[in-house]
Amino acid sequence: MFLPKAEMFSDKNHRARLTVLLALALFFLSWQAQGESEEHYTSYMVFQDGLLFAHTGEGRLVAVEPRSRSLRWSFQDPNLKGFAAPVFLGDRLFALATTPSWESVIVALERATGKVVWRYPFVELAGNPSPVVCCNRVIVNNEYKTGRVVALQADSGAVSWDTKDEPYHFFHPPAVSGSQLYFVVIKKGASEALGIGVIDCCRGTIVRIIPVEGIGVSYHPILLYQGKAILISSHVHTGTVITLFDLEQEKKVWETKIPEEVVGLFPIIANDRLVFGPGGVWVVDLTTGGVLLHHQTKQGVPPAAWFNGAVIFQSGPRTLRALRIDPERILWESRLRAKVVSNVVLCGEVVCVQVSGAKLALLDPTNGKVLGYIPLVEKARKRLDPSPGQ
Repeated sequence: MFLPKAEMFSDKNHRARLTVLLALALFFLSWQAQGESEEHYTSYMVFQDGLLFAHTGEGRLVAVEPRSRSLRWSFQDPNLKGFAAPVFLGDRLFALATTPSWESVIVALERATGKVVWRYPFVELAGNPSPVVCCNRVIVNNEYKTGRVVALQADSGAVSWDTKDEPYHFFHPPAVSGSQLYFVVIKKGASEALGIGVIDCCRGTIVRIIPVEGIGVSYHPILLYQGKAILISSHVHTGTVITLFDLEQEKKVWETKIPEEVVGLFPIIANDRLVFGPGGVWVVDLTTGGVLLHHQTKQGVPPAAWFNGAVIFQSGPRTLRALRIDPERILWESRLRAKVVSNVVLCGEVVCVQVSGAKLALLDPTNGKVLGYIPLVEKARKRLDPSPGQ
C-alpha cells in the first residue's frame, strides 16, 4: 500500500488521513470487487491459545479452532461495522470496532464464549488504531484527530486515565514493554515528530520524552527489539528509512535507507531479521541494518507468517507462496479456490488464511497442500470441507 504525504493537521486532508489510519490499524472495511457482485472484507486474524479470531463481515467476529476444524462461537452486532485486531488479557478479549457513523467502540468479550462483558463508546475518538493491554488496562489512542490516549480498566471498562490535558500528540498503537508504553510523539501544533514518548501504563504519567533527530512523522508504530526501538518512516519522494534506536543510551545504532516508499503492515521479527512488505518481501538484518533480500511480487504483501526459516505470504489474489530466506528459494506456491481477504497466520501446525465467501482455508506449511475450508458463518457451520484436487 502506498500512502500520500501527510499534511498533519489541515482540515483539507483530514478524511484522507483517517482513511490511511483505518487501513494501517487494520480496520476491516468492505469493498466491492471489480467485476464481482460479492462483498469482500480485509480481515486481520489473530491466533491465540489454540483459537483463531477473525472478522468475517459487517459487525461479526468469530472464534475458530483449526485443530478440530470447528467454529467455537460467533459474535455479531448489526450496529457495528469493522473490527480491528483483538487483544487478550486473562479470559477476555478486547476488540475495537467502528460504527456506521465512524465512531469507535471497545467491546470486551469472554474469550471462550464470545459473550459481551462490557462496552465503551468513544464518541470523540473515531478511527482509532488497535488497542493494547498492560497493567490490567486496555489502551486506545486517536492519533490523527486528537492524539489522545485513554486507559480503561480491563475488568469493568471504567476510565483509568486520559492524556487529553497533556501538550503532546501521541501516534500509533504503542509498543509495550512491562508497564511502559512507547509512542511516536509530537508537540501539539507542531509539524515534525519530537521523538519517542514513554508513558507509565499503570498511572498514565509521562515518564520521559526521548528526542530522536530526523524521525519525521511516520505511519508506522514503534517496534521493540532487545531493548531498542525500530523506527520506520516512509515518504513517497524520499523512500523509506529504518532506524534502530538504543533507548537506554538514547542514540541511533544504525540507519538504513530504501529508495522506495515501503509501508509495512505489522512486520515480522524473526531470527534477528525484520520481514515486511508490500512492494514485495523485504528482509533487513537487525544486527547490522543491511538489506538481505528484496523478493519482488506483483501483489502488495500483507502481514505474513514465519515458518522454519521461510516466510509464507500472499503472492497473488488467490495464491500463497513460501519463500526460504537464506538462501533465497521459492519452496511452494498454492492456488486457492477464492480470493484471499486476510493476513496469513500460522495456526499451530497449519497455515490459516481467510478467503472470500467467509471461509477459512487450511494449508500444510511444508508443501502448501490445501487441507480444506471451514465455513465461518453460523448457518453454514460444519467440520472440515475437503477440497480434492487443490
